[in-house]
Amino acid sequence: MRRIINSIQWRLRTFFIKLYLKRRNVKFVTLPSFSGYLPEIINEGTFTIGTNCSFNSFRLKQHFTVEKNAVLEIKDGSRFNDGVNLCATQFIKIGHHTRIGDMTYIYDTNFHQISPENPTKCEPVII
Repeated sequence: MRRIINSIQWRLRTFFIKLYLKRRNVKFVTLPSFSGYLPEIINEGTFTIGTNCSFNSFRLKQHFTVEKNAVLEIKDGSRFNDGVNLCATQFIKIGHHTRIGDMTYIYDTNFHQISPENPTKCEPVII
């Protein structure tokens, strides 16, 4: 009986994770592993996740933002811990088997113009 209940719980969780990612237009090869909180995802561009990726968030929620026409690529075997925050306004690529630790912030922009002589900068980030 316990095995049946666990199977039903696993299938429901899998269904809701797939639905969550699909509604945010996140493309994935195999379903990523999520432990703890699901990340906050704002996707107006292209967000792809490779195989065997995991997202672990028990204390602080993770945030992934992909602006219009931007690309965020997470390659196979990458892992993300508590409080990770990624914001792609142009292009961010996280390579194969990369480990991103607690409270890591990765941006491809400085977000705002400091002065008229120093405009907003955006550069691709490849890790």
